[in-house]
Amino acid sequence: MSWRSGDQMSYDCWLQTRAVICLHFHEQMTNGRIGFTRDFSRIFRQPCHQFLNSLPAEEHDTPFIQRGVLLILLNMVLADIREHVCDFEEIYTEPCAIAVRRFASPDNVTQRLADVVRLAFQVIQETNFHTRTENPDYWALESQLKWGFEAVVVDYYRSMLRRFGST
Repeated sequence: MSWRSGDQMSYDCWLQTRAVICLHFHEQMTNGRIGFTRDFSRIFRQPCHQFLNSLPAEEHDTPFIQRGVLLILLNMVLADIREHVCDFEEIYTEPCAIAVRRFASPDNVTQRLADVVRLAFQVIQETNFHTRTENPDYWALESQLKWGFEAVVVDYYRSMLRRFGST
């Protein structure tokens, strides 16, 4: 299954992406923090970074997918830093790094999350594999994770509760 058909995202790809993001949000909420708590290396095999800059702005779920992709990429980098796990080849590719660098959102929360992801990428690009947790940028990254969990994951569930409460 391809993630893109020309410049248009296929319906199957969109559906698969939403499902993976929903699973990821559920895992984050269940565990109460940002970070993989189990081996997701077989689930996140598609180049999800492609969705950062190719979704139509008018789509109602574009912010959800962008935040989900950013959160997945952040967790891939955290797995590399914390557990020395190199299972997520996507984060080491130039197209992924470019997509993260170029991403911009008019939404303040999504933009701040993108800045946190950029900081995470900076840590893996500028540090030795075994000394990454000693880098001051890593500790700056860690200090942002609680905000990310509250502002992205918890807020998503709060918005769903408000939506269901109004019906």
